[in-house]
Amino acid sequence: MRVTQTECQRKANDFLSENWREFSKHCGNWGTFGGDFDYDLRITCKACERNEPENGRASGFTSCEEKNNKNIFIIICVNRLADLNELDRTLRHEYQHSKDICSCKQKCKITSQGSNEKDKDYCEDRACMEIRAYSVDGGCDNPPPGKTKEQCIKDGAKRSLNTDPCKEIAERVIDAVWEECYIQDPTNRPPFPR
Repeated sequence: MRVTQTECQRKANDFLSENWREFSKHCGNWGTFGGDFDYDLRITCKACERNEPENGRASGFTSCEEKNNKNIFIIICVNRLADLNELDRTLRHEYQHSKDICSCKQKCKITSQGSNEKDKDYCEDRACMEIRAYSVDGGCDNPPPGKTKEQCIKDGAKRSLNTDPCKEIAERVIDAVWEECYIQDPTNRPPFPR
């Protein structure tokens, strides 16, 4: 059964209330920007346009306000959610991204041009963020037949990098950062390692 925008926003608000203390602690005290910054996290449910994000495939995305990197937004594409289970997975996935964004060395302005050594760093950070998000969102807890949980997570990370400047080297960078980025125990999430 499809999720309505009202249902989505209610669940998102509940999720934010339940996780706000952890987010504030992580992003205020442990972030690489230091303890003086208070990050603001907002979750909005909306019908996403055909081309946003990732050419219309993703059920959610995380971004930062252009003028102020301290405002982190999670957008849930309610028109792409199959059911409440997918909403829960999307909230957990995007929430992990929001925590990683506030501690990632590249901050929120992750951009890439051409192919050079800087792009490799960008791609490794993006791969790491996707591995971490797929590790904790629960979507790979019961992997498809013939796949392990690890293969399921790698496949998800590769799909996420498929519309990215990292498309050509996605598999290689996912393998390169796997050991340091894979979260084995979702209840004990270490800070972003890169």
